[in-house]
Amino acid sequence: MTAIIDTGSFVRPYPGYRVSGDAVFIKSHDQGIFVCIIDAMGHGPDAANMAHRILDFLEIHWSINIESCLAQLNESMRGSLGAAVGMAFIYTEQQNIVSATIGNTKLRVVGDTSTWGIASDGILGQYKRSIKLSQLNFQTGDLILLYSDGLPSFFSMGEYRGNLKTDECDLITRNIIHQFGKAHDDASCIALRYLK
Repeated sequence: MTAIIDTGSFVRPYPGYRVSGDAVFIKSHDQGIFVCIIDAMGHGPDAANMAHRILDFLEIHWSINIESCLAQLNESMRGSLGAAVGMAFIYTEQQNIVSATIGNTKLRVVGDTSTWGIASDGILGQYKRSIKLSQLNFQTGDLILLYSDGLPSFFSMGEYRGNLKTDECDLITRNIIHQFGKAHDDASCIALRYLK
């Protein structure tokens, strides 16, 4: 049976800039969906160029092996401006998420309660420890969020000004950033919902 997943994303540049150091990457696979949230250091054109370097790498080298993919990305970005990166593979049949981060990005599953992926401090391109994997389960209808630190780490979904049950994921990401996004940072968000 083919899985049905609603996906959406939104990136907002630092106010006053036309380009963003935040970026998103989403790819479908026969076992699920690969997602990555990127938050390059700083703002403006230099940060945007760094984000595009990461996107270029992922376009060729993305993999469902999250540990290997993030480790290779980290090595390939040595000597660069640096970034925070969170990536995950959502296994639709098993309803399981495998994720890893370098830096301050967040993974959150919102259902009857919220559960969180494990974040690792550091900067992409400078990180020297082994990659730590996090695994979370999700239920049909749960909302899966990945976001940069342009959003507060622990904002309350109970304050969301919309309907989390019926809003499509594109609208949810826009609403979250407009409602909770920090005024002095780039901001990005990916949302996914497994429907069946």
